[in-house]
Amino acid sequence: MKTTNHGIDFRIFTAVIFTIIMVVVFFTSCSTDTATVKENESTATDTDSVATYTDSPVIELIISETSVTESSNASTSAASTTKITTTKIPETTAVKTTAAKRSTTESKKETFTSGTTADNSDTSRKKLFDSITLPDIIPTTESTTKKSTVKYDSNGNVDLSCFDNCAFIGNSRLLAAGNYGLVKHVYAKVGLTVNTVFTEKCEGSSRCVIDELDGKYYEKVFLMFGDNECGWGSMDAFEKQYSKVVKAVHQKIPDAEIYLLSVLPISKTKSDKNEFGCNINSIRECNKHIKNVAATEKISYIDAGQAIADENGYLPEDASTDGCHLGKAYTRKWLEYVAINM
Repeated sequence: MKTTNHGIDFRIFTAVIFTIIMVVVFFTSCSTDTATVKENESTATDTDSVATYTDSPVIELIISETSVTESSNASTSAASTTKITTTKIPETTAVKTTAAKRSTTESKKETFTSGTTADNSDTSRKKLFDSITLPDIIPTTESTTKKSTVKYDSNGNVDLSCFDNCAFIGNSRLLAAGNYGLVKHVYAKVGLTVNTVFTEKCEGSSRCVIDELDGKYYEKVFLMFGDNECGWGSMDAFEKQYSKVVKAVHQKIPDAEIYLLSVLPISKTKSDKNEFGCNINSIRECNKHIKNVAATEKISYIDAGQAIADENGYLPEDASTDGCHLGKAYTRKWLEYVAINM
């Protein structure tokens, strides 16, 4: 009896041990399967992230931002940002490019965080702007845009030989320049206007004043009108007709530079007489319209009157015998001003 009882106890013990072993094996197997499933899911998630990165440079920048954000304990928000921009590609492509893209990611992240919003330090901003080269800005001044170089004679006066290849066309106030021998080519007539320049002739000539340019070449042509037009009722008509004179000169000498000279001031005595509507105020108004013509025709305007006017804008009484036509000294003075500013 005792032998039999011991045999039963041994079998029971063996069964219990076997049962325990099987239970352990079962639970171990279940745990392994769970881990495998999680690992597969993690691998799939990583593949999606790689696929997202490989889409475009814009998405690469978002992943860089994710890396920066994660360092600030905001992984949830960053993950959602990446998910929104995800565009999956075939798994095979993602697996092949994983190593290369991770290397590129690290490089781009380093560049991104060193010079943009990820780092707002003054030092980083300074480095960023130090890399930008700005062009030198050279201010435009009168000295850099001057068209001619003025020469001076032994007495310190402006050498007026600069006008040797220039023509002057206009009214009687120009006649003095030729009569005093200060300039060579003067085509002028007493009372000449922007209308009569097409019909009136110079003294001793058979051609109209404007036609004196035919068959000739001058580097520069200076026009001086307005004295006899100050009393005109319409300055708009004056402008239109003056523009016709400019165009006629262009047609005759296409390469010549054309300058419009201002009406010169008159003396206070002469202004007070207001002959034919010519006074200091009408002269100033006329000069505004001459300046308009120059702007319209894209040519130069020279306000030479300021070279000979007194502090009140009048011509000094000793500058002229009639308050209008200049003596030699003042004729030279305004011609020097023209030479300097042409």
